Amino acid sequence: MEIIRTHKKLLAALSILALLVAGNYLYWRTDQANSDPIESTQPEPVTDNSKFMEEDKVEEPEPDEPQKTPAPSTTVVETPAVYTTYGHSPEKPLPVGQATSTSCTTSANVECYIIFKNGSQEINFEPMTTDADGGAVWLWTGGEEVTSGTWSVTAVAGDKTSDEEIIYVQ
Repeated sequence: MEIIRTHKKLLAALSILALLVAGNYLYWRTDQANSDPIESTQPEPVTDNSKFMEEDKVEEPEPDEPQKTPAPSTTVVETPAVYTTYGHSPEKPLPVGQATSTSCTTSANVECYIIFKNGSQEINFEPMTTDADGGAVWLWTGGEEVTSGTWSVTAVAGDKTSDEEIIYVQ
């Protein structure tokens, strides 16, 4: 019986609260509808443009003056990063005959090439121009150009060289 009285009191309190919220909302809506509209504070449009026309005038060079040529733009080359898909540990070398890839990541539209070194043997992969994202990828097969052994791999872009990557081919 006590629980029913408590629930009835709670229900009555929630009903009163709902009526108060609804009443305040309706009062606010009515107040908004009856209030004066906000006056515009935008400036008057400019009708006389002559002042601005004087400032925007571009001076034409005299006919006998030589034209100035803009300085050529220089591309800032980021230090490249090199990554080969397989062969990063002697326990899991790149098998001879396995296709793989080596990538260079640097600035966009920069010529990049890859150098493989094993002792006195050196193999340079053909230069490629990086794409808009700064990437270039060479596909190759272990054991063909890059034979069995431990190889250091670097990427060269412009005058910058990547950190050395070591790969193992077996």
